[in-house]
Amino acid sequence: MVPQLLSTRNIDDILDLNLVIICVSCHYIQNPHILAKAVEVMNLLCAPSEHTLLPKATEYLFNHHLAQGSLVHALNKLYAGNE
Repeated sequence: MVPQLLSTRNIDDILDLNLVIICVSCHYIQNPHILAKAVEVMNLLCAPSEHTLLPKATEYLFNHHLAQGSLVHALNKLYAGNE
């Protein structure tokens, strides 16, 4: 599912970008579809898989200071606000 071209550094950069989109820019990005797509990309990168990079991506996400501080609140705001 994950291309061989992706390295650990590339996945970390993608996760960083998604965290910024979801957690920080919710005040700047008003389109909930863009935020939901960022969550979907994060979910695909951290889903259980046989690829060797994905468990590292999940560990990186769980240990990221932005995710620990505000990811749950941002996801809750995104999905509760759309219901």
